[in-house]
Amino acid sequence: MKEQKFPEEDEIVLCTVSSRIFPTTVFCTLENGSEGVIPISEIAPGRIRNIRDYVKEGKRVICKVLKVDEEKGHITLSLRRVTLKDRKEKIEKYKKENNAQAILKTFYQKTKIKPEGMVLEEIRKKHESLFNFFQSALEDKNKLSELKIKSGKNLDLLHNLIKERVKPKKIKITLDLEVKSYLPNGVEKIKEVLNIKKVSVKYISAPLYRLEIESENAKEAEKLLNNEAEKIVKSFKNFGEIKIKS
Repeated sequence: MKEQKFPEEDEIVLCTVSSRIFPTTVFCTLENGSEGVIPISEIAPGRIRNIRDYVKEGKRVICKVLKVDEEKGHITLSLRRVTLKDRKEKIEKYKKENNAQAILKTFYQKTKIKPEGMVLEEIRKKHESLFNFFQSALEDKNKLSELKIKSGKNLDLLHNLIKERVKPKKIKITLDLEVKSYLPNGVEKIKEVLNIKKVSVKYISAPLYRLEIESENAKEAEKLLNNEAEKIVKSFKNFGEIKIKS
C-alpha cells in the first residue's frame, strides 16, 4: 500500500473537486493524490444557499490547508481563506512547473531518455521545484548532471530547450542612501532628486532611503544602481548631505 503524503498546515494547495459534492461538504483531490474536504463554512463567507454555485465536479481550486490529522488520514481545507495573492502565486507556480514538465517531455521525444522519478523527486526537494532547478541550470549547465543523464550532447540539447522556454531568474539589487537637508523646502528637494525612473526608491525611515532594481544580470544591475546613486549624490550636493551606505 502506497504511503499517503500529507501537506503542511497553512500550505496553499491546488485541488480538483471530486464528484463527491454534498450539501455540507466537498471532497477534493490534491496534487499529490491525497484527498481533502472543504466544510461548507470554508467555501465562502456569508450564507450559502447552493454549494454548487461555488464548486463543480472537475474544477480546479486553490485551497488553504487548515488541519491535518495523519492518524485518521483527514485533511481539512478552506476555499474562502485563500487571498488573491496566494491564488496568483500558486497559479504562477503551477504554470511554471507545467512548463518544466513540457521541457522534459520534448527532451524525451527527441532522445527517448526519461529521468528517473526518484531523481526528479530529489531535485524538487533540493530546489523546491523542477522549474527552479532549470532556472539555476541556465547560469550553470553543469547542474544538469543532477538528472544523471549520460552524454554531453544530450545535456547540451536539454540546456538549449531550457533556454528556449525558461526566463532567467531576476535578481534584486539594493543600495541604501542616507539623505539629509536643512533647507526650508528640504523634503521637496529630496523628493525631486529621488524621482528617478530607472530604479525604484523606497523610504525606510528618516534619513534612510533604498534604491532597488531587479534584473536578470546582476553585474549590469549593480553598475546601473551605482551610476544612479552617483548622479543623486552630485545633484544633491547644494541641498544637503547624502551618503551611500555600504
